[in-house]
Amino acid sequence: MEFSNKYQPYIEKFNHLKDEYEQYFPALFFALGFSFDLFTLGEIDDLINIITQAIYLLVAGHILFTYYCPPKREITNKYLKYYFEYKDDIFHFLLGSLLSAFTIFYFKSASVANSFLFLGLISSLLLLNEIPHFQKLGHLVRSALFMLCLVSFLIYVIPIIFGKTGMLYFLSAALIALLLVLIKSYLFKLNSISPDEILKEFLLPQAIILLLFIILYFSKIIPPVPLSLKHIGIYHDLRKKDNTYITYSNRPWYNFWSNGDQNYLYRKGDKVFVFTKVFAPAGFAGNIYIHWLKDTDDGYKTSDRIPLKVTGGRREGFRGFSYKSNYSEGDWQVRIETEGGLEIGRINISISKDESTEKRRFKKVAQE
Repeated sequence: MEFSNKYQPYIEKFNHLKDEYEQYFPALFFALGFSFDLFTLGEIDDLINIITQAIYLLVAGHILFTYYCPPKREITNKYLKYYFEYKDDIFHFLLGSLLSAFTIFYFKSASVANSFLFLGLISSLLLLNEIPHFQKLGHLVRSALFMLCLVSFLIYVIPIIFGKTGMLYFLSAALIALLLVLIKSYLFKLNSISPDEILKEFLLPQAIILLLFIILYFSKIIPPVPLSLKHIGIYHDLRKKDNTYITYSNRPWYNFWSNGDQNYLYRKGDKVFVFTKVFAPAGFAGNIYIHWLKDTDDGYKTSDRIPLKVTGGRREGFRGFSYKSNYSEGDWQVRIETEGGLEIGRINISISKDESTEKRRFKKVAQE
């Protein structure tokens, strides 16, 4: 039986629903893409993820191209007919899947306080795309969303390929995105698309998105993908036995929300330890920094910034620590940062003197 005959009743039913609830379909396909990623997404350096996202970008890029340059010949292949008939829905599904993946990756890769603006940018563009006024802008919004996906993909794939992070690799990703945009603009010109249309609906929105990425990067707001924080905690002591780190804390059982001794009560001779696990993709090698800051009347001021050499590939995260023996009472903060100062994560500490003379009992935890 022919495919078209066998499934024709279902296709007709789908078309009827599509016509009746057309205004809700973009949101539905974004939601489907997001849900799909929640159940299938692995680590950021997973090869299947990278290949899948590259394919999604290629297909979405082709659909964006067809909005300006539709096929010049009649489509006879039934599968291609379905592709072009439902290309809007396919485009929304692909972008929903890509943006949800990038949102998850970036959320993991930085503290919420530092990445809020960037995540807000992604969420805002998603919401704007569902507002009828912005939907009328059509290609302009699609171009902006596509550029957002393209740059988001490149700024984490380039560091994975080279095993390094930093300004050079970010700018390389931005340059590749710009070259791809210029190549597509040239193809539009070859297909007799007017320069005004290319500029207003394609080049301008994509240039704005690219510029925003550059501004956010140099403002140290973009999350430091592909690195991400797996764990950070404050402890009274830390020892290494074989390949295991053992941390010691006296956090009360009811203070379950703290990571170790964030309310740090010190006695003479105590050291303040910070222990962290940072995920880095296989092949990655470079320095991160443990940045100690003290809260003063003029804000947080640097006390120490200690380098920690990281090698990637460990699923549970690369383990490292630092400690301070010279500290004062008050509020402190420890930030885990890249060499360029992008924040991977942070933890707050309140240090005060322990007036008790009772024997302390520390809880030991093996940090695998």
